Amino acid sequence: MIKNEEGMILAKNTLSEEEVEHFFALWFRLLTYVNNVFRVDNELKNLVLMENCEQTKRYPIIDKLWENDEILEQFMKENPYHLSQDDLSIIEGWKKHVTGDFVLCEHKEEYSVVFGNENHLYAFVGLWTPLDKFSKKSTPPCLFQSTLIPFKGKIIYVSVLNVYPSSFKFWYRPFLKLAYYFLKKKIRLETILI
Repeated sequence: MIKNEEGMILAKNTLSEEEVEHFFALWFRLLTYVNNVFRVDNELKNLVLMENCEQTKRYPIIDKLWENDEILEQFMKENPYHLSQDDLSIIEGWKKHVTGDFVLCEHKEEYSVVFGNENHLYAFVGLWTPLDKFSKKSTPPCLFQSTLIPFKGKIIYVSVLNVYPSSFKFWYRPFLKLAYYFLKKKIRLETILI
C-alpha cells in the first residue's frame, strides 16, 4: 500500500502525485499553445486561464491537438515556455499517441488492459484515478474512446474518456472474455508506445 504525506492511499495503477503535477504542467502549456495557434477559444488566451477553466472547455482544443500532428513538432521547435530537453522529449513521445475505440479487457493491480487499434493490447494507468474506480460503466469488458500517450515509461489515457453505456450485451461478454484469453497468448502486451 502506497500513501502520500497526508496518509491518503495512492493506487499503484495511477501516476504519482509528482508525475501528475509534471504531466499537467506540460499538458496545459501545450494546450495553451494549441489554442493560441488555432484560436479555438479566445477566452483561454493564457496558461492561468487554461489551468483554471472547466474541463469541458478544453475538449475542442484537445481535439484540435490530435487532429494536427505537426503542432507537436512546431511547439517543440518554438519552445515558447523554455522547457527543458527532458520535458521536450516527453512531449515528442506524444507523437506516438493512439486515438480510437478500445475494449477494456481487465483491471490488474498495476494497470488496466485494453485491446485497441491494429490488434494491440495496451497496459495503461490512470492519472490520479484508476480506471476501475472511474465509472461503474468501466467494468470489463466495455468499449470506450480515448487517446493513449506515453509518459515517463508508462502509458496513460488523456482526452475525453468516453465509456459507451451498455457497450456489450450480457450474452456477448463471455465471448469477449474468451477472445481476450486467447489474445493474451498471441499478442505482446504493450507497456510503452513505440
